[in-house]
Amino acid sequence: MIDVTQTQLSKLEEIKKLDKLFLTPNEVASILGCSGNDIRGAARDRPDLLGFPVMIYGSRTKIPRIPFIKFWTELPPKCSKECSAKGIFAQGIESEDKQ
Repeated sequence: MIDVTQTQLSKLEEIKKLDKLFLTPNEVASILGCSGNDIRGAARDRPDLLGFPVMIYGSRTKIPRIPFIKFWTELPPKCSKECSAKGIFAQGIESEDKQ
């Protein structure tokens, strides 16, 4: 199990205070503990596995701020590695390969 760190919680508090509708993949990745490219790739290939909505237009990927906050705050205090976008994405691919 991975404990949610103080850094993740403080970054989430910063995001809550922002006055904008959308987050960048890098902002979300800093909380989830993966890279912005992991978020972009998952958003393009399997957005249903992320657990929060994403918007893609052209080469841009945006994450609606309020739904992301809701997604993160509804996670249990301790979560397994599947909580990160990369883990969720990899888990989804593995389960599809078994079918």
